[in-house]
Amino acid sequence: MSPFRPHDPRVTAYTRLEASTSAPRARALGEIRRAVARVGGVLLDFQLSAGRSVRLTVELVPAALALLADALEACGIALAEGCRERVERGATTPAERRFVALVHVTFLLPEP
Repeated sequence: MSPFRPHDPRVTAYTRLEASTSAPRARALGEIRRAVARVGGVLLDFQLSAGRSVRLTVELVPAALALLADALEACGIALAEGCRERVERGATTPAERRFVALVHVTFLLPEP
C-alpha cells in the first residue's frame, strides 16, 4: 500500500500559477513582493531566470489564493488561461493544510 495520502493534512497542497507582464522588471518584482506581503504570504523561494522570468514559491492559507491572484492582476500581471480555475480549486483546500502556490511570471520584453 502506498504511504501517499492526498487528503492527509501532513501532505503539502499546492497550485501553480503562470502569468506574464510587460511592466519593467524592477517595478514588477516590487509589485509581486508587495502582493505576496498584502495577502499574508511567506516567500519560501525566489529564482530569477536570466532576467526573463521569476519563479516564486509562496506559502499562504488557501483562502488567500484568490486575493493573491487579484493582487497580481491589479498591478498589471496577467494570469494565464486556466489559472482562475486552479485558484478556485486551491481555495477549497481545508485551512489546516499547508498550502503553497508556485508562481511563474514571464517578463514580456520589447521586440528588438
